[in-house]
Amino acid sequence: MKLFSIKYSNILSFLFILHFLSFLNLTFLNSGGFFSIGGIFAFLKGASRLIFILFGIYYLFFVKKYFYIAYKGPIFYLLVIFILAFASISYSADPFLTSLRIFEHFGIFIAIMALWISLEKDSAPTEIISMFLFSCILIVCSVWFAVLVNPIVAFRGLGELGFALGGEVLHSHTLGHLAVLASLIILARWRKFHEYHQLTFFNSTLLKYLLLILLFISIILTLSRSSLILLITGISYLVFFAKEERSSGMGIRRYFLASFLIVLFFSMSSYFVEIMLRGDLKSLLTLGSRSLIWSTLIENVTNEAPIFGYGYQMLSFNGSEFELVPGIYRGMAHNSFIQTLAGLGILGLLVLIAQTSVTFKHIFFPPIKVKMLNSAQNFKELIILSIVCIGASLTEFGLLGPTSPAIPMYMTIVVFASGVSKIPK
Repeated sequence: MKLFSIKYSNILSFLFILHFLSFLNLTFLNSGGFFSIGGIFAFLKGASRLIFILFGIYYLFFVKKYFYIAYKGPIFYLLVIFILAFASISYSADPFLTSLRIFEHFGIFIAIMALWISLEKDSAPTEIISMFLFSCILIVCSVWFAVLVNPIVAFRGLGELGFALGGEVLHSHTLGHLAVLASLIILARWRKFHEYHQLTFFNSTLLKYLLLILLFISIILTLSRSSLILLITGISYLVFFAKEERSSGMGIRRYFLASFLIVLFFSMSSYFVEIMLRGDLKSLLTLGSRSLIWSTLIENVTNEAPIFGYGYQMLSFNGSEFELVPGIYRGMAHNSFIQTLAGLGILGLLVLIAQTSVTFKHIFFPPIKVKMLNSAQNFKELIILSIVCIGASLTEFGLLGPTSPAIPMYMTIVVFASGVSKIPK
């Protein structure tokens, strides 16, 4: 299918990458009015997401006329969440923000669905993962470009540990998670890049090593505990559990991974302990005060709005912020499940638990239909995406929190797990 002699799949692919780049924060540009650099950038960020969403809606409902998606398992539960979210507009303290978040999250889901449908059935998972890889590398390179141009805006102080990479360009945890995702995808495809026509420029072994080094350095400099844990978890999966690796013997990539693990644990053990502790054991046990945020939100919701919550993406009766302790306000739960509990109450949390359980069950233990539609390599790469998404959702952005890179990640996982394929003629 083409529009002005350009394939819809190519247009949607370009819009996906453009929308992904909009997750760069660049908060140092935020000063000034609408016609300042910051104002123009903010407009372009919103416009790139809006165009991706609207074009996805147009393709899915007016070109393909794809209306029968609700019966799919994981998608059904996701739609229930969105129905609850839509109903919560009536009691949200900020109906506009609630409506905006619903539009963004549901719209990105529709756009990912449209992108998936527009691609060839056998290559859709592979090509979308390639887009994630390309987008992640572009974002990491953007941060390093900022380091070269103005290091002050590319780092933020993190107590006695020093400065964390990301700064005002991108939140350090988000940067770390994206660098982990890119690293793991490169490792998963190490000996097969020649099979991916979208990534021919990665076929050079030297370039792949240089990219890995850049990504590993980025992960370490973010000082992100969750990123380090995700990196170790993902590498451990590739070394010990990825089916292809177990059947193909100790190839160069497996030797590389095993050597990397040994280097991490023996030559840098003290550095990792320092990052994990963040100065003292209390910081580790409280996950950087996140446990205090969670306990406060749980207590607030239990006392004030236990069943239906405060409204989608709301954290209090007053709006998207809550008072952690007198005079100190927070605008994010740092956990998708606690964020959903606050926004949609116990009812929404139960639906989200059911939805994620079905989704990840279909990824890690795929039913016959899903398995028939995809290869072992597809499942390996979607498991990598799932590992990063789950990790991000438990301590940072993710699943159904403030709009972040984890939103398109999770929507891709849901579409994959639902066994969505080409529309039968």
